[in-house]
Amino acid sequence: MCNDPHQGENKTPTKKKHWLVARIEQCADIVKNLTIIVGVFTGIIALFYSQFDRRVNRALDFSKEYSSSIRSHYVSAIGGWNKFALTNDEFLKKSPAEMETLVVSFFGSNAEASKSLDSLLDFYDTLYVCTRSRSCDRNSVIELFGKQINNVFEVSAFYIFGRRKIENDPSIGEGLENLYELKPESFILRYL
Repeated sequence: MCNDPHQGENKTPTKKKHWLVARIEQCADIVKNLTIIVGVFTGIIALFYSQFDRRVNRALDFSKEYSSSIRSHYVSAIGGWNKFALTNDEFLKKSPAEMETLVVSFFGSNAEASKSLDSLLDFYDTLYVCTRSRSCDRNSVIELFGKQINNVFEVSAFYIFGRRKIENDPSIGEGLENLYELKPESFILRYL
């Protein structure tokens, strides 16, 4: 048998070459798997962001509706109340029972203010359903409507609670009350 002088030399580079190819293939598999994982996470983030964007747009649509048709009811109800409250000296120094009597008498005797309040309550009921179902972004609703919600609820709460008792309907003004009590979501929950 004839020994090939290059036989040992050929095996060493071949083994190194196979080892190097195997190592490159392992690295390529790792890179491929990391790419898939990053792609999945990117897709999930894009999904959450697009859902968030839709919720904000729905809240903005409510803002447009408010500006075009509901704001006049707000001005009528709150403006009428402000005029009425100014004629009653030291309204804020009165007892809660006296305040309740004045609020109920104002909305009960002022058909225009009562009608405007009903329109506001319907709007806020719808807005709350949108917010509760996470179709509208909670923080955007608070930012867009928070001041108006606080004003309407603080002015009309006695009247709303009285109507609930008289009409035996606990849903009257429920959306407004729930929006009044609404707290902002945390940064992370806002996007989920």
